[in-house]
Amino acid sequence: MARAALHISMAISPTKCGGNGDKSAENSRVLILGGTGRVGGSTATALSKLCPSLQLLIAGRNREKGAALVSKLGKNAEFVEVNIESTNMLEKTLEDVDLVVHAAGPFQKAENCSVLEAAISTKTAYVDICDDTDYSQKAKSFHSEAVAAGVPAITTGGIYPGVSNVMAAELVHSAKSENAGEPERLRFFYYTAGSGGAGPTILATSFLLLGEDVIAYNKGEMIKVKPYSGVLNIDFGKGIGKRDVYLLNLPEVRSTYEILGVPNVSARFGTAPFFWNWGMQAIANFVPMEILRDRSKVQQLVQIFNPLVRAIDGIAGERVAIRVDLECSNGRSTVGLFTHKKLSVSVGYSIAAFALAVLEGSTQHGVWFPEEPEGIAIDARKVLLERAVAAEGTINFVMNKPPWLVETDPKEIGLGIYRRGTALLRDGGLLQVLRSEINHELSSSCESSCGDGVGSEVEGFMLEWTEVRTQDVVLRRQPDHIFCEEIAVSALLAPLQFQDKDPLPRDVLMKVCIKKAGYDSVLRFDCRAFCCDKDQLLPWTTMETNDGGIGSDFTIRKAYCSSSVDYLGKCKSVGPIFSSLDPQLQKALKDYLVVRGITPKLTNFLLEHLHRKEHSQYVNWLRTMEGIVANISPPNPGSTYVSTGRSASLATRTNIFFSSAAKSKPIDHVLKLFHLLPARDTVTWNTAISACLRHCRVDAALRLFVDMLLASSPAPDAITIRLVLRAFSEANYSRLLPQIHAYVLKLQEQLPPSELTVLHTCLLNSYRKFGYVELAHKVFCGMPDQDVVTFTSMLTGYVQDGRHVEALRIFQGMVESGRFRLNEHVYSCALRACAGNSTLYDAQQIHAHVLKSGMASDVFTGTSLVDLYVKCDEMECARRAFLGISEPSVVSWNALMAGKLDGDEEIMLFGHMRSLGLVPDHMTFANRDLALWTSLISGFSRIGESEAALKLYVRMVTEASVEPPNHYMFSAVLSSCAQIAALEEGKQIHAQ
Repeated sequence: MARAALHISMAISPTKCGGNGDKSAENSRVLILGGTGRVGGSTATALSKLCPSLQLLIAGRNREKGAALVSKLGKNAEFVEVNIESTNMLEKTLEDVDLVVHAAGPFQKAENCSVLEAAISTKTAYVDICDDTDYSQKAKSFHSEAVAAGVPAITTGGIYPGVSNVMAAELVHSAKSENAGEPERLRFFYYTAGSGGAGPTILATSFLLLGEDVIAYNKGEMIKVKPYSGVLNIDFGKGIGKRDVYLLNLPEVRSTYEILGVPNVSARFGTAPFFWNWGMQAIANFVPMEILRDRSKVQQLVQIFNPLVRAIDGIAGERVAIRVDLECSNGRSTVGLFTHKKLSVSVGYSIAAFALAVLEGSTQHGVWFPEEPEGIAIDARKVLLERAVAAEGTINFVMNKPPWLVETDPKEIGLGIYRRGTALLRDGGLLQVLRSEINHELSSSCESSCGDGVGSEVEGFMLEWTEVRTQDVVLRRQPDHIFCEEIAVSALLAPLQFQDKDPLPRDVLMKVCIKKAGYDSVLRFDCRAFCCDKDQLLPWTTMETNDGGIGSDFTIRKAYCSSSVDYLGKCKSVGPIFSSLDPQLQKALKDYLVVRGITPKLTNFLLEHLHRKEHSQYVNWLRTMEGIVANISPPNPGSTYVSTGRSASLATRTNIFFSSAAKSKPIDHVLKLFHLLPARDTVTWNTAISACLRHCRVDAALRLFVDMLLASSPAPDAITIRLVLRAFSEANYSRLLPQIHAYVLKLQEQLPPSELTVLHTCLLNSYRKFGYVELAHKVFCGMPDQDVVTFTSMLTGYVQDGRHVEALRIFQGMVESGRFRLNEHVYSCALRACAGNSTLYDAQQIHAHVLKSGMASDVFTGTSLVDLYVKCDEMECARRAFLGISEPSVVSWNALMAGKLDGDEEIMLFGHMRSLGLVPDHMTFANRDLALWTSLISGFSRIGESEAALKLYVRMVTEASVEPPNHYMFSAVLSSCAQIAALEEGKQIHAQ
């Protein structure tokens, strides 16, 4: 159902190893230093796919990680434990190796080039992925030694620098060969979402680069500028869009200036979400340079920031983009562009492309940069680039194109119009979108040969329920001569998730309930079934696969005992977290289910049946939406939208339609439609986020917000921020609140005061909800206009945090301002602050305000007064406050009875409460000792309320934490039994 998002602007088929240069790479032995890291591991994977005959040595210090990677790569891989700080160990390992790939970064502040020296000493070909100017120049200084030893070596042979250098060299070579004038300006632009999935190494690299002055070249002169300055907004084209990028000190600037002879060269980098760029600027501006230039201190910073970076990476993705711009003296401008969905994949293929080029003889003896023709021969560059971009997930790759042709929104040039001139942007675009999607879904549907209607059978399970309009199915297996158990399986598809605009494969959520004959309890397992390749299966799994090697497996997420035969009763025992159990026990429980028919054949059936069912529902839903769109008329001629052109008209109709569609179910269909819409503005995004929250899909709402930030346009508005803060509250997620606060500060110049006040109040409430009262107070103090809602929220925050003095100061500020009409909630909070602080004088002052406002009869305010006076041991005042309440609630009665009352008064109050039809709750009897219980029970027994006395006794022994009953208690309760002739109850009490 998901359509491929791949768009490559030149035909690419990866060249097999051995097809380039004078030699063949086949059967060569390649040592990958840092092979257990993310970059090194990605390189090994790429090499094994591009040239399966290579013998790969995965070098590192973590044997466990190395063994795991080797088992994945297969028989041509082995792990070797290597410490690059040991020269002897390095040289010994390199003795029988054809090529060493140095991927053990970071390279910043490295004191020597020990790996390169060892490679020259052992006459081993060499490639490193250095991204540091100083290190690359140190490596270049070994050029003569490498020539003498007959060793080919490439430094900075990664993705950027590396592939970007080769792209720049190709642009310059094409410009000169076409007599397009002299190259005048070369600019490198890079973008990576989050850390790109590359782990702590890239984080350390980023921090170390912030400690270096940026080297750039202007008219042939070297200049130094501040790191992470000089921001530009660059268009990286389809799939990435426009991104802010900042100056960084990268080695390709100096090398391309010296080798390609371009007088103006610079390099910029940007990341996402947007607040990471702000964070990088803050570090560059405020963290002392001596810290950023110290590797050990930078590693400490990495340990602090890494958990947060990992969390954001999970939702930001790891898209990567390279754009190289060349401007020539005759005005010609050309661009090279490479974008990919995953940096962790594309970096491996980029390094692998350099490694194969060296093995195949494309590199002469010596140490070379990628753009030097002696490093990568001119006729070998095309093959290298083809290999680098061959990784699955490439979005776009173009070379030697004018800038306007690769950007997201191409401009009008001369008499020709270059734009996204598709039918989707004309009138009727919505209908065309829907009809195109319907046709696509119908063309992608496939019929199944297995029966799947009610009554169908699989693995002994009978399909009992599969209603067309519902999302779930139920299968049941009756007891047989082998298992005297009834087994029921209910299943539905897991919530839909997206990678960019593409829906990801959906798992199946299963509940397996097992009930043994003669028992009421039900054993329940919450499971997740999923499609997988053979090499992704769990170690103990046996399964059937289709011809493509695709099958299914399942995991258990929870196991517990339920008390109800309807399988939905209250849990008797939840037990520990399933994943924390001993692996052997987890395997045994899974085997228990497999024996009872929860096999791959059953999970295959559920995956296929539910996906086909969802497919049919989606098509029907789309047809309904098609009918709705057909009935939406264009704007009236007098409408203000008409004057803004057709794009505004389309946006308006899109929002009218989508707001209607978003109210329907299921939400997964709504999200699919959202990603298809031809014109999405801020209103459209807000509608989608709001729909997710309405359907309790907080994760999807936050994912949409991140996608909105990554898309750059349109920008979130005040409504978006309010929705996101609500999502944070519902998800109990507070980590990003400071970043949202920063965005609010950025917005405040653009918003009217009333809207800004609402936004600040939402932010204040979020800080308060998570217990950040000091931050909430900072927001409160920074608000240009505070209203009664803001004051009340701050007052509530202080009361909930137990800071009663500060709460009373807020209340005093409200009273003294004279701008607000105080309501019952304000008085209630203020009185709770007095109660917590036991300040009788303040309480009496507030009580006077309450009487003056006429709110003493309000149940909330009156109950707070009662509670306050009880805690201050002023029972007479408490009684008067209670009598002033127009309709006391159970809470009001509880507040009064929590005070110091004698037994008779308590019995009288309790009886009066029951006569009004109010049902006591657990708080009514809380904090009562045995003497009070005895007084209550004996009192009811004396006045003839024997049933009430017995009920109180039962409640005491089952719910109350009091000492065991004494002879006075037994005497009273047995007397009650005698009055109503409750023989059985009397026997039970006698036994006690």
